[in-house]
Amino acid sequence: MLEEFIGANNLKAEIISFSTETPVAVILKQKKFVPRTIVQTKLFISAKKDEILTITPFGKEVQIELLEEIIGEDLLESNEEECLKITGYKRGFAPPISIYGVKVIIDPILENLNYIIAPISTKKYLKIPLEEVLSFNEDISFEVLTE
Repeated sequence: MLEEFIGANNLKAEIISFSTETPVAVILKQKKFVPRTIVQTKLFISAKKDEILTITPFGKEVQIELLEEIIGEDLLESNEEECLKITGYKRGFAPPISIYGVKVIIDPILENLNYIIAPISTKKYLKIPLEEVLSFNEDISFEVLTE
């Protein structure tokens, strides 16, 4: 699904695969990637069923109060089933692109990065220029999400 999206849109992104499960903690310990480029995504759902995908630095939790103030309504983080149904990916592994109809909010801490790296499974990571993330999402903004 994601591979096809990358190919069809000629994105400069690449999927980096490992032969075994390789959690972010291992990636950081082994210094496989520049730590500040690793991000986490979370999917939130409003009472009106609006969907919001947040992109924050790995290990920095979204402050739900800040996000609710931005959106203007109460939100809940999606559960495993909702995330899989909406994004096609397990919770914690939604890619920062290729999810239609979802509002994307990026923490401005990431704004000046050339690229970001997002886990998309326990063995795969997406490395993508930030400009591609901005270009291939319809409703996207930078907002302070973490403290």
